[in-house]
Amino acid sequence: MPDVFPLADALVSRLKRRELHLPAEIATATVQVMLRFVSAHRWSTVPQLIADTRAIGRLLQDAYPTENTAANVVRRVLALIREEERDEDPARNDTHMFSLLSSVEPAPSSKNAQELKPYIIQAIQEYADEIVSVNDSICALAVDIVHQGETLLTPTPGSETLLKFLLRAAQKRTFTLLITECYPNNTDRVGRFAETLSAAGVSVVIVPDAAVHTLISLVGKVVVGARSVMADGSATAAAGASIVCEAAHANRVPVVALAGTYKISPNQPVDVDALIEMGGPESILPFSNGNLVNSLDVVNPLWDFIPSKFISLYITNLGGFSPSFVYRLALDSYKADDVDL
Repeated sequence: MPDVFPLADALVSRLKRRELHLPAEIATATVQVMLRFVSAHRWSTVPQLIADTRAIGRLLQDAYPTENTAANVVRRVLALIREEERDEDPARNDTHMFSLLSSVEPAPSSKNAQELKPYIIQAIQEYADEIVSVNDSICALAVDIVHQGETLLTPTPGSETLLKFLLRAAQKRTFTLLITECYPNNTDRVGRFAETLSAAGVSVVIVPDAAVHTLISLVGKVVVGARSVMADGSATAAAGASIVCEAAHANRVPVVALAGTYKISPNQPVDVDALIEMGGPESILPFSNGNLVNSLDVVNPLWDFIPSKFISLYITNLGGFSPSFVYRLALDSYKADDVDL
């Protein structure tokens, strides 16, 4: 088992240091690690490969507990391995009536690694290509979501998927975009986000966070770049997104969340606090105020939890779905045995 870990050590170190911030970056790095692992690691049976893959998944999950992307990618790779094993084993594909009624579980596959390895590597490579093309698939629906002359509001200017989505919409639609200032963690990203869209011809207005409830009645829809999506349809996004979605829900303004399928977790949000990453206090209370810093506990959440009732529609690389259908996407993507790594 120890020879498994060096293949993931570099990624684990980067996750612990928070050098990888965007889910797309984490997903790409994770699938490449899994591809190298399956190719280079010595494994003789599928159960051994599954056990070692789960060990890497736990390692990555522990390195960044509030981020689900790495664990989701490992779960998907495990599902691909199990599917290839089933496809290659006629006994496991036996679905006639007597096999379905039988209470005897099929014996674990012991196929030689040389027989299955090329197929597993090919499946993981196809999954890696799918991750790379996620944004293009989501952006293909931009023209259907954004209407001519519409006013949009977004509280997540740090989302790369959202930026590409709006840029694609701007090619055929004229619209106005309101961006919340996202104080205190994303104020620098707001400027870059607004500048990029302005250069593409979008009318951009940066509004104070406190003005959301006043302006929400003027908005046609709210567009959010989700960071992770839970099985019940809830999501996490940049801090400040929850209050915007709540205001939209109260005023019956639709909320559209963008998320690749690698962001969908099969877990339920049992402990919401465990899903929220906390930032340092310096952006709220500078360390130069030494006496004040020592006498206060400063809470600075980087992400917000958005209940499923506040979200109207998810746009994924597989199409648009209601929050109540997210659990089905999770069931299709992962196996029940791999929900808990």
